Amino acid sequence: MLKNFDINITIPLAPVAQKRPRFIRNSFRVYDPSAKDKKPFIKFFQENILNIDFEKLPSDTLFISEKLPCGSNNINTKLPCDTVFINNLQYKSKYVEILINSDEKITKISDVFPLSNPIKTDIIFNISRPKSQFLKGRINPKFITAIPTKSDLDNYIKALLDSSNNFLFNDDRQIFKITAIKQYLTVSTYEQQKPSIIFKLYN
Repeated sequence: MLKNFDINITIPLAPVAQKRPRFIRNSFRVYDPSAKDKKPFIKFFQENILNIDFEKLPSDTLFISEKLPCGSNNINTKLPCDTVFINNLQYKSKYVEILINSDEKITKISDVFPLSNPIKTDIIFNISRPKSQFLKGRINPKFITAIPTKSDLDNYIKALLDSSNNFLFNDDRQIFKITAIKQYLTVSTYEQQKPSIIFKLYN
């Protein structure tokens, strides 16, 4: 179990809401109608998180167990004297920032994910505004403070956590605190909209 972790993930996908499970009478089966909607999220986790290769991290990433001397050119390190992480992993990419402090020997991404710790999470769902909130291609001022009402916040949360099961954590039962917000994107024009999800996991 990791000692301390702080993981920030920017998911460049439009939030989707979990639909109610459907029951097929003829076969007595229950199926998830949102399964297809979750596939892009699963693909994102696989490509941007689970495929992280520790041996190919950028040169400003440092993973060591003892302090290196000033100006060390040791393998993956070219850092100033005051930059030292002891038993610490720091990884930054376009979409993912991982900060981990652990007494364990971490050599591959499977040593980190799926997380087995109790987890706190902060989530921001950035949702595209409907075209009706724009006037001549620009946002109508009277809608600037509008709040999304199309789907329930808890359904967005369910869909995201279900997609993350077995990838980011073993089971969403590990999550004991959630702070979540749904909001419209603050953009000038309709064409500028880029929906996304900001997903933070920490302990």
